[in-house]
Amino acid sequence: MFQPEQKYNNGTSTSLTTDPTHGESTKSIDLKDPGKWPNTISDADRCFLVSRLLNEGKIEPDLNNTLRDGRQLTKEWFTKIMPNGLKVHRTWLVYSKSNNSLYCIPCKLFSHTEHQHPHKISALAKDEGFTQWKKLSERIPEHENSLNHKQCFCAWKNLESSLSKRSGIDKELQDMIALEEAHWKGVLYAIIDVILHLAKDGSPLRGSNENLDFS
Repeated sequence: MFQPEQKYNNGTSTSLTTDPTHGESTKSIDLKDPGKWPNTISDADRCFLVSRLLNEGKIEPDLNNTLRDGRQLTKEWFTKIMPNGLKVHRTWLVYSKSNNSLYCIPCKLFSHTEHQHPHKISALAKDEGFTQWKKLSERIPEHENSLNHKQCFCAWKNLESSLSKRSGIDKELQDMIALEEAHWKGVLYAIIDVILHLAKDGSPLRGSNENLDFS
């Protein structure tokens, strides 16, 4: 199947398939926990995640049980203090409760599209995530200043913009996902209407003839 390639302003690219069957796995993805995201993220999954995260807004991490090697993860790590003292929220940094680890959203979504050598992919983008709390003070700044992170971050924001405007080369895929969602919503509403109608009339949720003749 033809897979058009989307070019981003910073040179980052990713192919976008128009096969609607790739969207089947999106229904079970936990938006707030990257540790539960698929190991291999399809184009449909990527569009779904970016779109839903955009609608979700800021994700507040649950840091009640983050103890590792005697260290506790704190909310301060999700904020960057600029040289002028301004505090900026690290929107790219997300905590996974299931893995008790940290992930970089854009790198998790886009690092693997750049065909990088596995050893060069940041721990914040790997399946297990980043777990070395004692090295946070050096690894977080190191990661956010890396070229790969900047490229993935730009790709993330470009896709966000494209999805919010429903424009760009991925519009066909967006429309397919929207149509599929509308279809299943319609099916659900129809089922509910039938159940309510039967309940109102006191009718059973089965046929009147239970004797089936297959002869």
